[in-house]
Amino acid sequence: MGWTTHVDALRLDRQTWYYIWRIDDELSISHPLLRAPCGALLHASEPEALEVARTLAEPITSKSLHTTDFDAALAWAGAPQASNLDASLLMNSWHLLVDLDALPSPVQQEYSYPPSELAEIFDKLHWPEPTPAEWTLAEAQLLAATLREGIGRLQARLVSNPSHDCEPPAG
Repeated sequence: MGWTTHVDALRLDRQTWYYIWRIDDELSISHPLLRAPCGALLHASEPEALEVARTLAEPITSKSLHTTDFDAALAWAGAPQASNLDASLLMNSWHLLVDLDALPSPVQQEYSYPPSELAEIFDKLHWPEPTPAEWTLAEAQLLAATLREGIGRLQARLVSNPSHDCEPPAG
């Protein structure tokens, strides 16, 4: 089937932002997020993201929109407990923060050797046993601190560039 292009969303501070990404469906390999010609990764509306994809000559594959809820991830990270850890939400948040270059640099080296504590947490999120992985409170707290830092970096970028977009074309 080859590469397909999608528009998905993230929720942060009760606002929805849209982004464009590609995946090789045969190999399940994601491509980095696609930037608008001016460099923007996030778009204020779905129609705006679709227009950027059109300008990039990227036909969008029809599918239901997936939203990564950073507000929910932050709520959990505010009082992390191993017992209420939503591995799917936190894994999706981790990946999107890496794609947005918002995670701290040690996390971006998740496959470095020797494995770090964060690499072990990464593994727990991504390769669970047939039964739910057992998490310690210390692991949950480290994951929470990492996500809070990454989401904080993303928030700071959005505050410094509220539209996080290019100037609209004249005309």
